[in-house]
Amino acid sequence: MTQSTRSASLHDDTTTDRLTQSAIAGTLVAVPDYVRSTPGRIFAWTAILGAYAAAVAKFDTVYEDTDHDVTAKVEEKPDTTNPKVTWGLLAGGIALNALGLRLHVVVQTKLARALERRGVKKPHTLLGAAFAAVMFAALEGAARVSLR
Repeated sequence: MTQSTRSASLHDDTTTDRLTQSAIAGTLVAVPDYVRSTPGRIFAWTAILGAYAAAVAKFDTVYEDTDHDVTAKVEEKPDTTNPKVTWGLLAGGIALNALGLRLHVVVQTKLARALERRGVKKPHTLLGAAFAAVMFAALEGAARVSLR
């Protein structure tokens, strides 16, 4: 009998992985406290996400689970989709993402200003820590519920 090995990827469903994902999210929220310019923030967010993606890719190639069958056949279906529908869905998804990002920035800025008025020196860092804690608790809770 062979013993299966666990993949050590940073996006698997383990407590360590959920903690890593939450820390990355909290770090992304904290960026405005340390980088003032918009282009600098975009660069910082891109660098953080790029480093995370590179780490995930590295762990996936080094610690691949040997039980995965990469040669499995995918069920083939005839292509019956309409390109207009596909492009419409893609454009709609991009628009919703942009709207959500803008809403996130507006809400985060308002919360940060309210915290600054209360004397918090690094409000985005505090928001990032709170967000990371809530995200970790939600992910951990969901994982525990799915184990039942």
